Amino acid sequence: MQTPRSPFNKVGGLVYFARMLSKIRLSASGQLREDFHKNLEVASMSLHALLHVEYPKLVARVLQGGTDEEILQWCFQSGGR
Repeated sequence: MQTPRSPFNKVGGLVYFARMLSKIRLSASGQLREDFHKNLEVASMSLHALLHVEYPKLVARVLQGGTDEEILQWCFQSGGR
């Protein structure tokens, strides 16, 4: 089992975004430590408020593959800045 990336890693100047993507990837591969499972979707409200992207759509996009930067650009295109 693994822990996600630090919440202080930035992608496009955003803190926590990389950690959220890391949690999604680790969860999908069955490698996310158990104590992180309960908070998987907690950031979804902040994500929606900030980027106007729904969490289930983000999960689907992350599972398609791509870099953190590519996924952030997708968020900007799909939702907003």
